[in-house]
Amino acid sequence: MNLLQITSKPPFPEKDGGCRAMAALANSLVQQGNEVQLLCIATYKHPFNISSFPPTLKEKTTSVFINTKPNFFQALSAFVQNKSYNITRFDSKKMHQLVNQSLQQNKFDAIILDSLYATPYLPTILKNTTCPVVYRAHNIEYELWETHAKNEKIFFKKLYLQLLAKQLKKYEINILTEVTGIACISPENAFQIKNISKNKRVSYIPFSINDSLPKMAALSKKLFFIGSFEWEPNTIGLKWFIKNVWSKIIDFDPKIEFHIAGKGMNKKEWEGKNIVCHGEVENAEKFIEPFFIMPVPLFNGSGVRIKIIEAMAAGKIIIATPKAAEGIPYTHQKNIFIAHSENEFVNCIKYCILNPEKAINISLEAQKLAVEQYGNRKVMHDFLSFINKLKEDE
Repeated sequence: MNLLQITSKPPFPEKDGGCRAMAALANSLVQQGNEVQLLCIATYKHPFNISSFPPTLKEKTTSVFINTKPNFFQALSAFVQNKSYNITRFDSKKMHQLVNQSLQQNKFDAIILDSLYATPYLPTILKNTTCPVVYRAHNIEYELWETHAKNEKIFFKKLYLQLLAKQLKKYEINILTEVTGIACISPENAFQIKNISKNKRVSYIPFSINDSLPKMAALSKKLFFIGSFEWEPNTIGLKWFIKNVWSKIIDFDPKIEFHIAGKGMNKKEWEGKNIVCHGEVENAEKFIEPFFIMPVPLFNGSGVRIKIIEAMAAGKIIIATPKAAEGIPYTHQKNIFIAHSENEFVNCIKYCILNPEKAINISLEAQKLAVEQYGNRKVMHDFLSFINKLKEDE
């Protein structure tokens, strides 16, 4: 197939979960013999660097820079027009021109809008082609902003965030009805989107990983966490873990270490006893290699936690809240540990340290689950079958 993938940030380098999901799709489609042209938005947070792209995509990739920094006058304009400022920040004439040019010069079998912030270009697409347009939903975006508003303490800021969430919800639900089909990374999101939209062509197509597994990591008492510190649910959950769980783990074994890394980390803010702050790391796989146990204390947010799937594939023990493991077809105590409270987190960590052989068996089951559910061949087969079905229905 000849496919156009439009992304709201450069997939490479893989700086966060969103980038990794976009990169995995592009790489996997190419590996399965498809032609992929990639148009991506670059921002001050996610600059474009062609040298970070794999050779198979370099010549097929074009980027447009958009200044998405919050701007009072642009926000006021969006407010007056009752438009979603979250979305208008990613709407650019240059990007519309690039999309138009690409559609004029190529005939695509399908177009993939990878994330909600790539959807402002849907009108230009619909004017220039009749091929299927697939919206790839990483999460339900307006729910994240509703949670953000709920947690805000400053009254007037809370009101503004509530307005942003309301406008984004209206936009997001409308987009769900205008695209040809919707591919959801999370099964829970697929179920929700089927209920809130009039679009019946919704499918669960998960994030994909390499079919070949890395070698099993050596057993280690060192814990680790990696994730974006620019995403509020991560920081809220991690602060809760350090405050309520970590001191009890140190009392159990004073030599245990907790290694944390991620984009946007202020190292001084996270310093603590036996806590090693790595900041942003260039290679997530190399970072997690020497560690064995990954606590994931998330209590809100939607979508699948890609770092969990990658850690499972690397043979790590995951101890997660039910919210963190949402969307993963896990079995508690078989391929993952689910912890509902601080005591359950403590007990699960102690269990893994005191029962290394049983812990290793669980990590092997985690690897098995990761490949069976998220291996490239299976996921791309499902994705391409979904596109073919959309083409047949047109």
